[in-house]
Amino acid sequence: MMMLDRALRYAAHGWPVFPLLPGEKRPLVKSAHPPGTACKGECGLLGHGLYDATTSEATIRAWWGDDGEPAANIGLRAGIRWWVLDIDAKQPPGGVSGLEMVALLESMHGPLPPTLCVRTPGGGEHRYFRLPADRAIGNRAKIKTPDGRPTSLDVRGNGGYVVAEPSSVGGKAYALASRGSIAEAPAWLLDVVAPPRPEPARAPREIPRSRDATGTRYGAAALAGACRRIAESAQGDRHDAILHAALGMGSLVAGRAAGLSAEACEEALVAAGIAAGKPQREVVRTVRDGLARGAMSPRVADLADRRASPPPSSSRRPPPRDDGDDQPPLPGDGDMPPGVGGGDGDGGEATTSRERPKIVANRDRLLVVVESWSAILAANVPAALFVHGGNLALVRREKPGDPAVIAPASIADTGGVALRAAAYVARVRRGEEVASVPVDPPRFVVADLHANPHPSLPVLDALVRCPVFDRDRRLVATRGHDARSGLYYDPPSGFHVGEVPRSQEDAHLARQVVLEEWLGEFPFAADVDRAHALALFLLPFARRMIDGPTPLHLVEASERGTGKSLLAELLLAPSMGRFPDGAPLADEDDEVRKKLTASLVARPQAIYFDNLDGRVDSPSLCIALTCSRWEDRVLASSRNASVPVDCAWLATGNNADLSTDLARRTVRCRLDRGTERPWEYVPRRQGIRPWTLSHRAELVSAALCMVQSWIDAGARPGAASLGSYEAWSATMGGILEHAGQRGFLANAREMYDMADPAQVEWRQMVVEWWHAHGTARVSAGALAKLADDHEMLNALLATATGDRAKVIRIGRALGRQRGRIFHGLRLERHDDPHANATTWSLAVAEESAVPAPRDPPAPYHRRAAWHGD
Repeated sequence: MMMLDRALRYAAHGWPVFPLLPGEKRPLVKSAHPPGTACKGECGLLGHGLYDATTSEATIRAWWGDDGEPAANIGLRAGIRWWVLDIDAKQPPGGVSGLEMVALLESMHGPLPPTLCVRTPGGGEHRYFRLPADRAIGNRAKIKTPDGRPTSLDVRGNGGYVVAEPSSVGGKAYALASRGSIAEAPAWLLDVVAPPRPEPARAPREIPRSRDATGTRYGAAALAGACRRIAESAQGDRHDAILHAALGMGSLVAGRAAGLSAEACEEALVAAGIAAGKPQREVVRTVRDGLARGAMSPRVADLADRRASPPPSSSRRPPPRDDGDDQPPLPGDGDMPPGVGGGDGDGGEATTSRERPKIVANRDRLLVVVESWSAILAANVPAALFVHGGNLALVRREKPGDPAVIAPASIADTGGVALRAAAYVARVRRGEEVASVPVDPPRFVVADLHANPHPSLPVLDALVRCPVFDRDRRLVATRGHDARSGLYYDPPSGFHVGEVPRSQEDAHLARQVVLEEWLGEFPFAADVDRAHALALFLLPFARRMIDGPTPLHLVEASERGTGKSLLAELLLAPSMGRFPDGAPLADEDDEVRKKLTASLVARPQAIYFDNLDGRVDSPSLCIALTCSRWEDRVLASSRNASVPVDCAWLATGNNADLSTDLARRTVRCRLDRGTERPWEYVPRRQGIRPWTLSHRAELVSAALCMVQSWIDAGARPGAASLGSYEAWSATMGGILEHAGQRGFLANAREMYDMADPAQVEWRQMVVEWWHAHGTARVSAGALAKLADDHEMLNALLATATGDRAKVIRIGRALGRQRGRIFHGLRLERHDDPHANATTWSLAVAEESAVPAPRDPPAPYHRRAAWHGD
């Protein structure tokens, strides 16, 4: 991680970096071009050495990797903001070392000013100096002494790079020798490393032509301008000037609109290159290569092209220098990045530019995507773009003052985010120059951004309207996005809870406020019903502390008008900030499944089924109530949804008839007014709905107090437990017990018995069976007689006509009950293939639950004669 952190520090200060081979000075990324190809990244690919250097955080992380392996060295591109005096300790044959050369120069002109200095593994030094505004500093090797001897003193400027601290070569590391700001180089040193160049040789005024060259006026002017730029190029830049001129002319020749031939252009450009001082062989090779590559992009020289090109003028400003990464310069030119070499800011503070970074859109697609994400992540502060359910999402309001909602980001939204984060430009040729034209974010970039959210984007888990506790039992109460929990807290204007009380006495008082002052007029049948109502009220605040599913909370009564729907809505209003909307439960399970998928995808705080009617038996609802994640196909789509199930489940009904599977997933809160016409009751407090919303902050504070007090006391789990909901039972039971509320889960068995009356009858049947026969094996006929004598299993045997029908029916029912345990006794089947008969017996499974026999069981043979058994 050290190399990655250091590279990011350089980049944060505006110094472009690129990776070098571990333990070496050569670039890590290999070139994609054949040897000898002159390209500075115009192709859009990587592998151009120092021209790959960038300050993009995403690109740097991709190069070095978050794990820091392999530990690639760091290269710094020179000539952009500073240049380096490379002082080598080695002595070349017949010359002096770089250290001796510097000492000689200082004896002649005076000491060099203190500046940033890095010691190299070979004992030399890299001294950094500010780039002068009035003189170009290029690369120079082996600067000679005044008497002409070679030295090992080099210059790294425009077109060069240096190995940065703390890289290592040959097992030895570059180390910081002195910290501080980068100094201005004295004038005498600039004269040594970059002496004023002589008057450049001028290209011939007449353009040499071959016999078949009949160029138009525009073509002749373009060729003359190309030759002039070669002649005026500085030493060290002439090769690039020749290549760029050949590229432009090759494009014009292929367009066949300038009246030029390739032979005429080659002859003129070669002559200009030789006149500028380059060897003839090198010039010919460079010109031919540039003409061939330029011909691959034909260009027509029409009137619009000529108008787009600026008129020639000696006072025209040169085009902006392309630094390879198109990042705007940051303040603090020449200062050492904070923290380099173990320091923290000796070189000054770097500030962030408010301008959007430029991104060249017509380059390598992957690089454009990487730089786009870098710009988006930098601009996404505070967070406005999120990842929700694996997709890009935004938090929006329909109009000011409305509650915020989570909205999936569309393709247009993604494009707008990219456009606001960066300025996209396309590089186009205008004449012999390269211009940057503003463009929209490319479609392929927007599509990739939309389909592949960056892993560094903040995750948005849910939107809450009140303070809640996260999975770490930490209260999330700050407006906006909480990165640790993924929650976005969006309270309404003016809503303020204040400091939450934390003592157990405060928790007892909060419970009384909720159950007596607020809900005191509701006719709870028993303490267990108050406990379950309080548990539903507290659940949204503590839901994320529960690692697992939560049951269905059923608010029921024996008669309509008792207030069950009102109670259900009131219990969720403080946490939601509004009253929940109830919906009926569909009769068909397939419709239930579709409704559940549509609801759960929206990540609701609660799902509310109002007025359950008839027999309720939904396998899909049973699955949703016991799973932690719901998966199903989204309607009108081929996409499967996979969303966490973390909502509260609520239903109301009058004596709801639940299936056994649904009953064991339900906790009941029963209301009983004790009158024939409960709807005629006139409450003492009128307008409890508006009172609830106006006192919402107090109710929320009471809920937070009960939960926070339980956490501060050690979060002791509750004693009662409900199968499949152990985490919910431990959390909610612990909170209620700490707040002094009794009765939690006291009516669970009653719910099961009400859900399946047949099981109640079988429990009675097993008791009589045990008293009559003990562990002896008996036939279905004997058990049918026993049931008939004691008037048991009436629902099963009532419609059977004749004794034989009763025996057959009870035999089939015994097969369905095989292996079940009633009162600690397991029902077992015994098949005798020789006698072709089946018998049944009871075996003790739980000794403590077995009922004590009333009388010793009679011998089996005395009772086996009934029905001829």
